[in-house]
Amino acid sequence: MSIPAKIVLAAVALAAALLASAAPADAAGTCISVVSHQGSESLVNSCNTCIRISVIRSRAGYGAPTQRSFTLRPASSFPLPFKGRGSTRLSAEEPCEGEVGGSQNLVQQGTAAPALEQAQCIGLYRTGKGGVVMLNECEDCRVAVVERSIGGAGAKRASYPLAANGQAPLDPLGATSARIVGELACQ
Repeated sequence: MSIPAKIVLAAVALAAALLASAAPADAAGTCISVVSHQGSESLVNSCNTCIRISVIRSRAGYGAPTQRSFTLRPASSFPLPFKGRGSTRLSAEEPCEGEVGGSQNLVQQGTAAPALEQAQCIGLYRTGKGGVVMLNECEDCRVAVVERSIGGAGAKRASYPLAANGQAPLDPLGATSARIVGELACQ
């Protein structure tokens, strides 16, 4: 009996797909393993890349499991802090920041926030109805950095762009006082 050509082709295609999808040794999800030794457990990184891993530890009789994250350097091991009986499960294995496939820092290195200038153009003024308005007295767009004091809860800052010679009401947002701590040129 001969096997129909379609079945042979399908088997070859399936085998090729499985080989193509096989993960390389350094791929995330295959690098970290848990090794038990004399009542304690360790994480072992068998790859040549830095890996960030989340570990979930469950114990019988305890409500919620404990979850912790660890960073393992290339080809290293790390003893887990969990003691006693329980089960350890690995989840969310990913390369460290900066590694291929890892998360990226969206804030560029070396670029700092522009320094605040003293308020020269923008001022706070009370209106006749008890409100407060911000007024830009300069000929260019400026951004006011306003700090609101909220009783015993501390202070919060917010920034507001104002067009050249523009004005805008300042909502108190529950604050007991407000002041301009600086301003910047619009970008």
